[in-house]
Amino acid sequence: MIGKIATTMLTVVFLSITSICAEEMMQNGADESRSHGARAGAHVSTLGPGVFAAWDVSNAFAVRGLVNYFTYDLDREEAGIEYEVDLQLQSFGLMLDWHAFRNGFRVSGGAFVNRNEFSAMAEDAALEIGEHRYNGVLDALVDFSSVAPYLGLGWSSGRGRSGLSVGIEAGVLFHGAPKLSATGMVTTAGVGCNFSISEDGKATVCSELLGELKDDLEAEHRELGDDLDSLKLYPVVSLSLSYRF
Repeated sequence: MIGKIATTMLTVVFLSITSICAEEMMQNGADESRSHGARAGAHVSTLGPGVFAAWDVSNAFAVRGLVNYFTYDLDREEAGIEYEVDLQLQSFGLMLDWHAFRNGFRVSGGAFVNRNEFSAMAEDAALEIGEHRYNGVLDALVDFSSVAPYLGLGWSSGRGRSGLSVGIEAGVLFHGAPKLSATGMVTTAGVGCNFSISEDGKATVCSELLGELKDDLEAEHRELGDDLDSLKLYPVVSLSLSYRF
């Protein structure tokens, strides 16, 4: 449901950008005093480092495309269990920048194709699932809505002039509640048993005899899901350096 809503919002954003750009160019096509131009640059942000390109369609509006990418691996101990954690930040954004005062200040709205995710794997560990401990392997994945709307405020130097400029932006990515799924295997009576739990919290185990494990998995998913529900918004802060042609 969230994915359908986000996709609809992205369509609305795209159509709005197209409409505004067309209207601005029609209304101001004869105004040669305006400063149109293109910018390209790089930034560092809480969505990861990336590059961007922007085109001024008028003194008031600009269209901006962004690409962010970052990966990081680390080992983390939680409740005595060693986890291998893999973080991936990957997103592609399309923004409409509104320079309301015809200067460097801007209000930005748009959406990101959102491929951010992180995974955690524990091998040959005493896994604490629900109220019980199991010996086995766990591989968990947390990801987000595939399309996420964005709203932010920013400022950049040298608007309307060619050359280098610096910028800063702060905003919010509406990526929805994180979605948790997991697969793994536990060993019982010397026999390995595979299990999985889907994003909607439904667990599957290799045997009906392990109903206790199934109940523990679903209870743990509900508990973690309640915690993840509070993370529907992601703060974005960015510093940039660009060149205006």
